[in-house]
Amino acid sequence: MSDSSPLERGLKVLAEPDSDMFIPKKLEAVKYGGTTLMAYPEVDHNSPAAERVFALMINKQAAESLYLDVKAIINFYASRVGLESHARVAVSQWTSRLKEKWNDPANLTVLSYHSATGAVIANAIDPATDSLREITDGAVGTRRPAGVRLALVQCSISFDDLHYENAPTTLRVEYFIPLPVGNVTFLNNAGNPVTINTCTIQGNPFALTKEQFKTQVTDPCGVTGPIKLKTAEIGATDCAFNEPEKAKELNERIISLGAESIFRKLREQLAPTFSSTPHSTVEKITMSFGEGGNKVTLTVLEYHQAIMRAAQTFLEEPTWPFNLASHFANNLEPRIKTKFGALTTRHLTFNDYTRDGQLREIDFYLNKAIEVEKEVNSMKGLVREAMADTHSFCAQLMTYCGAPLDSNFDPAAADTSTFLSAAEETLRKYAKSDPANKHKYEETGKAVRQIICWGCKGAHRWRDPRTKEITCPNKDKPGVAQAAKQGHKDYLDSVKERKHGWIPKKKI
Repeated sequence: MSDSSPLERGLKVLAEPDSDMFIPKKLEAVKYGGTTLMAYPEVDHNSPAAERVFALMINKQAAESLYLDVKAIINFYASRVGLESHARVAVSQWTSRLKEKWNDPANLTVLSYHSATGAVIANAIDPATDSLREITDGAVGTRRPAGVRLALVQCSISFDDLHYENAPTTLRVEYFIPLPVGNVTFLNNAGNPVTINTCTIQGNPFALTKEQFKTQVTDPCGVTGPIKLKTAEIGATDCAFNEPEKAKELNERIISLGAESIFRKLREQLAPTFSSTPHSTVEKITMSFGEGGNKVTLTVLEYHQAIMRAAQTFLEEPTWPFNLASHFANNLEPRIKTKFGALTTRHLTFNDYTRDGQLREIDFYLNKAIEVEKEVNSMKGLVREAMADTHSFCAQLMTYCGAPLDSNFDPAAADTSTFLSAAEETLRKYAKSDPANKHKYEETGKAVRQIICWGCKGAHRWRDPRTKEITCPNKDKPGVAQAAKQGHKDYLDSVKERKHGWIPKKKI
């Protein structure tokens, strides 16, 4: 018999890649991102599909509880189930949209124009065209003003096709785009030439195509992505740009928007048909499971431990989506469930889904179930002892007394050593299978006493019981006579001992 517990045997029974039921393992401390969190042990493609999904859910919750950034959360829970590369691809599908759209005028709306110091230039937009004023002759207020250096834009990015339900999903982000600047000369109302430093693009720069915008605006300005003004630098002759910081900020917003879709995509890759509802794991756990020789029954405490581990996906919620208390009671081992039902029927009508109500009820059911389990185990122990005693006696009786045996019965392989009785000890002396007695059994058809020489311990007598003549063929060997003398003494002592307990057999 294996020394492993029912829980450990259960884990082996259920460790099939396509299984939709398993026993959750104990969480372990894992260091990540400079901190320690309690995570589900790592799983791989050989683990049951349901366990892989459960591990994904538990580790996602563990990372979220530490308020890590969204990308770190995704990387953590994906790495624990062997989906690091899948996660990188899923994240890049979302973040790549910003790279595709950030400098495409078709997706941009200009909110305002700014100077090199970051100040808003109020009269830069022509109300008639709702675009940057033209470079033309004329008075101030009718032509492009001096100092136009930056445009604050809003970019609209659609993620409808990436959303897990294909729902309308549009993210609007704001950032600066620098514009090419230089000296521009024009005539004022008096006809005098005036030179100013401003944006040099003739016409509206945001009416250009994406390719034109890249070659005429972003490339000349040396930028490859959205920018953020460095606050500390505002007031200087020219603005200082912080392109990496803005890109990081926008990517975090995009990943946050896509976090649930990315999670669901990874879950589907682990187990396409397995439900992702918080209680999908716990509702499949029962105290007894498996078939035939693989059937496993947990102890009440192991069963309680298994469902509480599985409930971690919703354990902290104030209202639970699943009646865990009633599930615990309804899926006890049949014998325990029957006696449990005789003690209480509360589980049949219990309908409180609040966390505190569920936990109180589960504790009540647990204590009752342990009480019943002790009673059942006590009864099983008594039955086992009685059956073992009866079975072992009958097995020896059939073996040694010549009762009809099944053709497949193997006395040598039978386990008859448990709870040996006095009768069994006596039967050991009448072994028909012993070589010294076999021919006598075949002649008479009856069991005979096993004969052992006092001297050499051979299968014969030391001396003839009638004539008292020593008949042992080894009588002259060194030590044999002395051993026979001791054996005779032991025999006499045993006879005396028997006289105190029962009447000795009549001498032949």
